[in-house]
Amino acid sequence: VWKDALIKTTIPVQLIWGIDKEDQIGGIKAAHEYRKVKGDQYVVMIKDIGHFPQIESPEVVLDYYTSFLDGILDSESNS
Repeated sequence: VWKDALIKTTIPVQLIWGIDKEDQIGGIKAAHEYRKVKGDQYVVMIKDIGHFPQIESPEVVLDYYTSFLDGILDSESNS
């Protein structure tokens, strides 16, 4: 179900994913599935971070997030 919604959306979306081997909730498989649907440029995988990257490493997540938003704003201003 989530893949269909992701394929159909026209809204820019980025996945920021922790790839700690100990993450028993999501694991890396979901990130790879997301990458198949949206492509590499929309997936960030952070080593040594678990299921909650926004809590475990908020500064790193913020850097990726602001870069993503800057890219969206740049592409809109160049259109």
